[in-house]
Amino acid sequence: MEKFYLGTDIGTNSVGIACTDENYELLRAKGKDCWAVRLFDESETAEKRRNFRTSRRRLERRKQRINWLQALFAPYIEDGTFFIRLNNSQFLPEDKDKILQADKNALFGDEGYTDKNYHAEFPTIYHLREKLIEGGEYDLKLYYLAMHHIVKYRGHFLFEGATMEEIRDIKRLFENLNAVWEATYAENVPSIDVGKSDEAKEILLDTKKGLRDKQIALEKLFGGNTAIMKESIKAMLGGKISPATLFGEEYKDEKSFSFKDIDEEAFDALQSTYGDNFECLNALRSVYNFVAFEKLLCGHKNISSAMIAVYDKHAADLALLKNFIRDERPNDYNKIFKSTTEKANYVNYIGYTKKGGDKKKVAKCKSDDEFFAYLKKYLTSLNDIKDEETRDKILSEIENGSFLPKILHSDKGLFPRQVNEAELKAIASNMAKYYPETKEIADKIIPLFEYRIPYFVGPLAGVNSWAVRTSGEITPWNIGEKIDLAASNEEFMRRMTSKCSYIFGEDVLPKCSIIYQKFDVLNQLNKLRVNDRPLTVDLKKGVFNELFLKYPKVSDKKIKDYLVRNGHFSPTDGEITLSGKDGEFKASMSSYIQLKRILGDFVDKDLENGGEVCENIILWHTLNTDKKIVCDLIEKRYKNVPEIADNVKALKGLSFKNFGRLSKKFLVDLYSADKETGELVNILGVLYETNENLNEILNDEKYDFGKLVDETNGIADSKITYEDIEKLYVSSAVRRGIWQTLIMIDEYVEAIGKTPDKIFVEVTRENGVKGDAGRTQPRKRQLQEKYKNISEAYADVISELGDEKYSDMRLRQERLFLYFRQLGRCMYSGQRIDLDRLDTDTYDVDHILPRTFIKDDSLDNKVLVLRSKNAEKADRYPLPQGFSGQQDFWKMLLDKNLIAKTTYDRLTRTEPLGDNDYKDFINRQKVITDQTVKAVAELLKRKYPNAKIVYSKAKNVNDFKNKFDIFKCRETNDLHHARDAYLNVVVGNVYDTVFSNPLDMFRKDGDVWRTYNLKKLFTRDVKGAWDCSRIAKIKSICESHTMAVTRYAYCNKGEFYNQTVYGKDDAGVSSPRKSNGPLSDTKKYGGYKSQTTAYFAIVSSLDKKGNRVKTIEAVPVLVAYRLKNNPKAVEEYFKSYLNSPEILVPKIKNKQLVSYNGSYAYIAGVTGDRIIVHNATQLFTDNKIDEYINGLLKLLDMDAKKILVGDESRYVIKTNRNKEEKLVIDKEKNIELYARLKNKLYDKIYSGLSAFATFAKNIENGEEKFKELTIVEQTKVLIQVLKMFKCNAETSDLKFIGGSSRSGTILFNKKIDDVNFEIIHLSPAGLRIIKNKV
Repeated sequence: MEKFYLGTDIGTNSVGIACTDENYELLRAKGKDCWAVRLFDESETAEKRRNFRTSRRRLERRKQRINWLQALFAPYIEDGTFFIRLNNSQFLPEDKDKILQADKNALFGDEGYTDKNYHAEFPTIYHLREKLIEGGEYDLKLYYLAMHHIVKYRGHFLFEGATMEEIRDIKRLFENLNAVWEATYAENVPSIDVGKSDEAKEILLDTKKGLRDKQIALEKLFGGNTAIMKESIKAMLGGKISPATLFGEEYKDEKSFSFKDIDEEAFDALQSTYGDNFECLNALRSVYNFVAFEKLLCGHKNISSAMIAVYDKHAADLALLKNFIRDERPNDYNKIFKSTTEKANYVNYIGYTKKGGDKKKVAKCKSDDEFFAYLKKYLTSLNDIKDEETRDKILSEIENGSFLPKILHSDKGLFPRQVNEAELKAIASNMAKYYPETKEIADKIIPLFEYRIPYFVGPLAGVNSWAVRTSGEITPWNIGEKIDLAASNEEFMRRMTSKCSYIFGEDVLPKCSIIYQKFDVLNQLNKLRVNDRPLTVDLKKGVFNELFLKYPKVSDKKIKDYLVRNGHFSPTDGEITLSGKDGEFKASMSSYIQLKRILGDFVDKDLENGGEVCENIILWHTLNTDKKIVCDLIEKRYKNVPEIADNVKALKGLSFKNFGRLSKKFLVDLYSADKETGELVNILGVLYETNENLNEILNDEKYDFGKLVDETNGIADSKITYEDIEKLYVSSAVRRGIWQTLIMIDEYVEAIGKTPDKIFVEVTRENGVKGDAGRTQPRKRQLQEKYKNISEAYADVISELGDEKYSDMRLRQERLFLYFRQLGRCMYSGQRIDLDRLDTDTYDVDHILPRTFIKDDSLDNKVLVLRSKNAEKADRYPLPQGFSGQQDFWKMLLDKNLIAKTTYDRLTRTEPLGDNDYKDFINRQKVITDQTVKAVAELLKRKYPNAKIVYSKAKNVNDFKNKFDIFKCRETNDLHHARDAYLNVVVGNVYDTVFSNPLDMFRKDGDVWRTYNLKKLFTRDVKGAWDCSRIAKIKSICESHTMAVTRYAYCNKGEFYNQTVYGKDDAGVSSPRKSNGPLSDTKKYGGYKSQTTAYFAIVSSLDKKGNRVKTIEAVPVLVAYRLKNNPKAVEEYFKSYLNSPEILVPKIKNKQLVSYNGSYAYIAGVTGDRIIVHNATQLFTDNKIDEYINGLLKLLDMDAKKILVGDESRYVIKTNRNKEEKLVIDKEKNIELYARLKNKLYDKIYSGLSAFATFAKNIENGEEKFKELTIVEQTKVLIQVLKMFKCNAETSDLKFIGGSSRSGTILFNKKIDDVNFEIIHLSPAGLRIIKNKV
């Protein structure tokens, strides 16, 4: 072995590894072939755990505030049982403190004043709050209850630092909206005349106008003649928003939504979908929140009086409705107001009913709208009523959303905390007036109310704490002294920020950094082509300086206007086309523009000196969401800089978010000599002075940036920990796969005794199918829209498209879609295509830019043509003479948006391919844009600095497999991951050898590149990489089954059980709400279901007869958690239900491999007295079977799309170019496969697991039924049978053959005395095995 090549196939739930020599022979170690598959459960994102943790902390801190409030009041409240009553209010009488058990009152037990008196005087807490605001001498306990409510439910903190006057100033919101609009839209920027803010407010809050009338009035006021402005007004009013209307066609598949139907958490989640456009949604939502808040206050001076009005309105509406029903339909009264069997009546609306004077909870409606829909339907169904006026009034109020309002409406979340704070101050002031001794409470209550630990401070103690603090207890009255908020926030953000994609350990720049934005703009601008020609460097600089430095959004129109205005093109030259970019420019110099507006020429002076001031201001905003911290940092650092000191308030109002992927060191501090000029340059400078993008710069031999990056990283420690994985700029879903890959590689390196010469990393993501812009939109609708303005000359094709048989599913057929896209004409001759002969050899789908040059299979590069014209064209490009007669036809297709601009440019090009084109084709084979793959590659380079990291494109591997009939079938087993890793070596090495030394592989003779032909890459030998005679050996290896298959075993952590609290009468409650005290009794207070299993243990205990038995027992996460403080927690848990337990094997992880009576399985769960397991024996199939099963899957897909054509006895799934049958699905082959699978179920390797025998019996019993099924039904059954062999949790639906819809669950008894049971430990790559017999 001279060379050691290692291939990888990294997924979100599997890793494949293969080790070969230079001849692609598998290496061997420890008597085994060195290739393996590692399976693991896909990791969940941290979002669920984070949300749960956040919720838990919020409730804990709320409880702490209440405890502090009680401590403040305790010295002054004489009733010693008051707080005891409050803390016991959730318990049944018999579980309350002894001194309360004789008293039924939950709050007041005073003589002459009980709970009944209290509720009569104050029907809601808001009635009490209102009374105490008005003033008067009331019991101190009443003051406590009011303050308790306010401190507990404070309102949101979105307007920190703002006064109530500012919060209620809609002009401020409109000004912000205008600023956001300007930064969001490049053309037709909407704008609101803020001078009309008062008029707009009046319209928005008009209770007499409906939504439509308000929409019309605001459109007239704002001049809403654009679609964006109309949609924005609708959003402010709470109407449904169309994302595509607001932000363009790229959002056409996003669902419409309204602000009134989406909660805070769901709205925040939209940020990942809408990116920079989220700021626009946020600004619009602020206006909607203002309107909703003001409507709730409805002219009242405070929340309490507004809520009392809501209470009174509800009571009046209820009386009106009840009287109406009594008068009109008395027999329906109980159904609407009392029945507990209805799903959406008034009982369900409020969530309880009264029986015997006591409230009884009932299931609530999923939403209030459900009740109103029920009521509306009922009222409109009534005939022959006497009081139509009352019914119409009720229906009108339901329509306006004002009928039967509830105090506990979700809109309460709209209250800013300042509103509650105003009431709290008034109540505290009145209390101090009547109880002077409580002045201390009045002084301390506001800091307590405002107290919150900012999210960036995090946990205050423990190993995960990052807070910068001093020792001692933190309270609302000393938090500013104990915690350095600015330092803690920076520490938090640095923890959350990833490192540079190229230089290890370097912090990335903010995404809004001027340096980073300049890189982003230039990296895109440098590839811009005008009429298919690149911009000159000087022209590129002009566009950058005159457009990008002046406008926050630069549109295609702005660029075209600039080119004409400066004489680069004349209006008479025809249409200017821009290409080389993906849609509109998303990159911008918005940060420069915003700072320039505030600081003027100071920005340019600062940038000339390195930009420290501007970059720091952007960094501080990005690191801190608390504007006060930003303000303090600016004032502290730059108080002596006049331009800054005079504009602190304006600078404070800026908003910069998120981080990029690259560091300052990489972009501007890394200097290389330009080998042609000798000048020292950095990457940002080269981007500005040339037309190269980043990938080209790194591969350009004029510079040594790639070498400098390697040298810089060479200093780093090669030891990799999981913390390094967590810092990668990759999704959490792939981190586990990366870590398992590194572990497996380490095992192979150790066993083989040397590091790899090359490591091949699979690249799965390409730039997408660019030509299929409407792919996510139904194709038929897309075509019909474009056909609206088509000439009558094509009426025949328009009529054909209207035929129902050409469904959207059928239009997924490439030829059919191209037929309609080209208006039924051959793209090269213009001749009419015979639709009935579309699938014959009369026509071909041709690649305009031949695949000999580049593998571009997008629809942008495909046309439907006569085979004769295709043969005439061959692999020539540009199109030969005689093809250009279709120019007018092509232009018409472009104008009607039926073909892309890229397609048109390729069809009309007349200039021969030149050196730059061929170099571009070669570079495209080498350049990788997938940031995840780059991150993995950099980590591998750090780990194995002497190995060459090679990217292997999945598309190239797939083409290789198709060329040589190597089939991959996911339905049969998991072995394909190792095979893909192996082929990544084979194919990746050939491409690497060819394109790493392109001048050696492709010679140029005059103006012709003689040997550049991707289609022939594997049809001739490549020195040092490919020998055509090897294909037979490669196919033989791919059909072998010698790879190891291992699975990652783990202990569950996190949530103890399903977090929903179920009532005492709900079956399945297994865990109490609390481990101690009254709430530990599930029969009284209910509890939780579905305990999560942490791991398993093997335990010996006494059965009912006193005999010792061995069983597998589940250890819940809750019990495992208690081990932290109690080493005997597991033992005590087993003692709670087992007799004299002895732990034999303390821990067996989830998905641990075991042998049960000779059959292999992964332990997966527990149900009752049985253990749930998954099969661990892979099903071995050959290439032929894999091809046939893929055909079955294709048949089902065609059936689902309603494009399956056949005679019910056989279906042709695949044909060759000459329409000769290559794959046919028929009953005979299906029956043969069914029998083969049935016999396999009886294989000895499965005999230890009784589920296989049971499943086999079901298959055998259903065999005759199977034979009578249609081919489609048979196919569905076969795919379901295959699920039994899978090594996961899937079950099989055997209804077609008389079986269960959930067949195939594998279980065995917990008791393992009488079975042969082994625990098997495999190393990640499967080279080491340890068996423990139990």
